[in-house]
Amino acid sequence: MLRAFMSHVCFGAVRLSPIAVAMLLSAVSLSGAGCAAKKPSAPPPKTFPVTGKVVTKDGKPVAGGMVEFQSKTNNQLSVTSEIKPDGTFSLISRRDGEQFPGATEGDYQVTLFPPMSASQTESPKTLPETFKVEPKENAITLTVPGSKP
Repeated sequence: MLRAFMSHVCFGAVRLSPIAVAMLLSAVSLSGAGCAAKKPSAPPPKTFPVTGKVVTKDGKPVAGGMVEFQSKTNNQLSVTSEIKPDGTFSLISRRDGEQFPGATEGDYQVTLFPPMSASQTESPKTLPETFKVEPKENAITLTVPGSKP
């Protein structure tokens, strides 16, 4: 059946040989291989709200910069937040271009990044203690190490 089809395929006034038809069918099937359905993304992680405030030792808010929570057990997510002018933050987890509010349950090492400036003098500070995200709403106060009272 295929041989009969291949020996009689015509495109307008052009008649293709069985070899040409086979090559054409191979090229079409190979070009379709790149059009496979997009791999479904992994299910969203179970995250919990994490909000807080970054302060100096005397309790004054730290304005600007960024906070990064690095999971002790799960490195699949990037967990960060911008520090707002009043010192508050609200964590967002990111994975493969997707965003999820909050963070997954577990222990985290926290690094504070100062605001970027042309005359950058401060370096990131990793807090000595770890913080635990629990399966509930989490409110955390982070104190900048070495900040003057």
